Amino acid sequence: MNGKIKSLFNVEFERLTDGPLLAYVTPGRFALRRKRAMWVARAMAVARRKELRRRIKEQRHGNH
Repeated sequence: MNGKIKSLFNVEFERLTDGPLLAYVTPGRFALRRKRAMWVARAMAVARRKELRRRIKEQRHGNH
């Protein structure tokens, strides 16, 4: 599931950064796509924060 999200994010990101391709996309669809990319980016940021917090916790316990 995580891999699917990551690949989807990469595809969306490539689509967003590809200038010539953007010209063919209608504004409405582009807005939708951008919204989804933002949501995916937010979800990934939350997951990364969780992972960092978990790692810090493990380190703290290791020091004791």
